[in-house]
Amino acid sequence: MVIVQDAVGTEDIPMDQTVDVFLQGGMPVIRFRHDDKREYSIQAHNLLGQQLIAPITGSFGGETLPLELLHMVPATMITLNNTVTGESHTFKILR
Repeated sequence: MVIVQDAVGTEDIPMDQTVDVFLQGGMPVIRFRHDDKREYSIQAHNLLGQQLIAPITGSFGGETLPLELLHMVPATMITLNNTVTGESHTFKILR
């Protein structure tokens, strides 16, 4: 049996495979698993679409970012947008 796959470069890997969002100590934490710095805009909303924090923009890579202001918020949607590629992904955090 022979399996042929297209090559995958770092730009081809979906954001949900290079960035994790999880709860730690009751607050959401974003873990950027890629080592290179990438430009992101981060937004957090509740399930009604109301903005919970001011948007965060910056270069992130190989680090974790705790969102302390969202400690104990029951339901949060965190949207990460790569401002260079335009790729966007929304992570849902439910307690």
